[in-house]
Amino acid sequence: MTHFPCRVYSALACIAAMIAAGSGDPLFAGEANCIAAKLLNDLTLDTQPVLESASADQRFVLPRERAAFQPFDRVGAVAIKGKLTRQRWLKSGSGTLINACYALTSYHVVFPDFADFSAARKVMFSFGVPALAAKPFKYAIEGTPVNLELFDPSRPVHLLDQVLIRLHERVPSAYVPVDFTSLPAPDYGSEVYACGYPGEMDTFRDTAQDLYCDKCQIKGYHSMRGYETNCTMPAGTSGGAVFRLLPDANCDPDRKLALLGAPNQSPEPELFPKDHPRIRSFVTDYGKTAQAIRRIIETDDCGALPEAQARGATMQGYQ
Repeated sequence: MTHFPCRVYSALACIAAMIAAGSGDPLFAGEANCIAAKLLNDLTLDTQPVLESASADQRFVLPRERAAFQPFDRVGAVAIKGKLTRQRWLKSGSGTLINACYALTSYHVVFPDFADFSAARKVMFSFGVPALAAKPFKYAIEGTPVNLELFDPSRPVHLLDQVLIRLHERVPSAYVPVDFTSLPAPDYGSEVYACGYPGEMDTFRDTAQDLYCDKCQIKGYHSMRGYETNCTMPAGTSGGAVFRLLPDANCDPDRKLALLGAPNQSPEPELFPKDHPRIRSFVTDYGKTAQAIRRIIETDDCGALPEAQARGATMQGYQ
């Protein structure tokens, strides 16, 4: 395979060059980790319809060829299974692949209503753009929740609303880790991308799935809930990803997206109206817990797990 340094191409030209070279998938370490600023700036112009009012839903569907571009391809859908769902998979939320065998999501996605942690909970993480355009996800891997021992369900604190999912299979090495970041107070107002699979989607039907994103802003910080935003975060987006655009010397003049946190909601009155739904939206702050997360994933021998194979069968048993 021929490797192309993406920093000498525009983002789209770089993707085209890699595909023309026979890779068929712009997902290899280094090059694919750099995201052209122009591609990100053009996303809403390319995909978002004309808005008729300020209250319109301003999310846009990330085109599948761009959803395959790292790190957007790390965002997936989360389903849970238990007695209450008659042993069927139940759509629950979104999550982000952060290394070869771990996905990171919101605690309330895996344990609705903030139920007590249980390692017996069965979880399915589905992600990746498949080779066949009609299929929903490239991978569907079962996993087990891992307690970060940070969240206390007895108190209404969303700041540490996080849990890990340890996958039972490891993903190919092309899925390089996602970097964590934080947002200093002087950077409030900077643009971010909030992405996930919202509840109105038929996420687990055997049809193509669209990744919804919102180009929005961090407006402040709430000591109990994390970053306050004006992002559109409907049900099902929880646990997904909020990416922050960062300069990166290795990508210059391109930029790199780092994981700031996960979308969340609060029924309290909104402070920064922009869109639908009309509730306050927050970002669970991963910067506060990145050290604890790394300590778990870096000591795990993911290499001992069997490598996940791209799914080929129809997904059954979902509701």
